[in-house]
Amino acid sequence: MAEEVPYFSSIMSSILKYIPDIRPKGAPTVHRFGNSDDLKKELENAGFSEVSITKHVFSYEAGTFDEYWHDYMHSTANAIRPRIESMGEDIADKIKNDSRYNAERYIKDGKIVFPWTVLTASAYNIS
Repeated sequence: MAEEVPYFSSIMSSILKYIPDIRPKGAPTVHRFGNSDDLKKELENAGFSEVSITKHVFSYEAGTFDEYWHDYMHSTANAIRPRIESMGEDIADKIKNDSRYNAERYIKDGKIVFPWTVLTASAYNIS
């Protein structure tokens, strides 16, 4: 699902390239339930029945690259930003430059417009 929500992967793939151990081993990613089958299986294992998964696709305008970078680093990556900054300006610049390159293909009229896929689930649990 990472490729279906490049808002996250455009920067996070760059972070992981330069700081591969930034995420604790075994920690879930934002894409943990990005696969319909995995989400359905998890809900069924939790005791839900008649699980129905619906996929929604839309676009998200993240602004200019600098706006996107600032918003991402101060929200999604806020918890890991100190670690990124502790690696030094050279690594931080490499991450930002790689992220800019990753996001370029989504630029339309000077703004980044990401495709975004969301799964919603409905199910029953009669206990």
